[in-house]
Amino acid sequence: FLGFTPLITLFSSPSPNAFAEAPGKVRLSSGLRELLSNRSELAFVLAHELGHLTLRHSRGELRSSSLDQEIQADRFAVDLMGKAHFAQKEAK
Repeated sequence: FLGFTPLITLFSSPSPNAFAEAPGKVRLSSGLRELLSNRSELAFVLAHELGHLTLRHSRGELRSSSLDQEIQADRFAVDLMGKAHFAQKEAK
């Protein structure tokens, strides 16, 4: 239902960060991965970034998302996690 096949990559950086890049790419830093406590937290981060791509937040906007876009991506993530049967309450 995403409309694309995502490519998720982990890159080496101590800074906690994740971001979406068109077309269909999500990048996650090793620093953020180390901070995540469980699979549900990882799933939420990835689902949030996939939300930016699915909702077609433009490339320029992906670098400086508005609060409204962040809320939209969070809602998308919550919905996607529910469909995938992840424990949303474990994702802080």
